[in-house]
Amino acid sequence: MSSQQQLNELQKLSNLLEEKIIRLRTAKAIATNAAVIFQLSRLA
Repeated sequence: MSSQQQLNELQKLSNLLEEKIIRLRTAKAIATNAAVIFQLSRLA
């Protein structure tokens, strides 16, 4: 495998990991919001 091919494969992997991180952050924000909403609703 040439160094250019290796670089391309690593770039693809990096892009996938970046997308996964964005999705995990979004899921965490949604989960946190749901937990906060639930806690606030119990106070009322």
